[in-house]
Amino acid sequence: MFKLLKALLFISTVVLLSSCELINPQPSGLNGTWFLEDAQCYCFFEGNFKFKAHNLDFDTISSTLEIVSTDDVFFVKKSGIYSYQIKGDELTIDNDRKYTFEISEKTLKLHYKDNPLIADDELTLVYKR
Repeated sequence: MFKLLKALLFISTVVLLSSCELINPQPSGLNGTWFLEDAQCYCFFEGNFKFKAHNLDFDTISSTLEIVSTDDVFFVKKSGIYSYQIKGDELTIDNDRKYTFEISEKTLKLHYKDNPLIADDELTLVYKR
């Protein structure tokens, strides 16, 4: 009887832990600070624009994102700490801004999920470590 109870407890724990991972899986390598290298959009930047003044700092344990941007320009959201969720290759920030993302060892690309009825809202952000 004790072995059966122990086996059921073990199986329940494994199922519970594996279901938690399915809810909000975190891609490996996302954690940490990413500095903006380039913004590809229908917008104009002066030659001396400081992209690296804009960065993202992901905390994959608490699913929070600290965004640092200049006072007059922001790409993702204004400076602050926001929650985020990941579902497949979709990143949702603060329950309203949606991006698809690609991540490699030292590059993170965010593609804004634009409104197809608006012609000029396409945006791709390229971040580096």
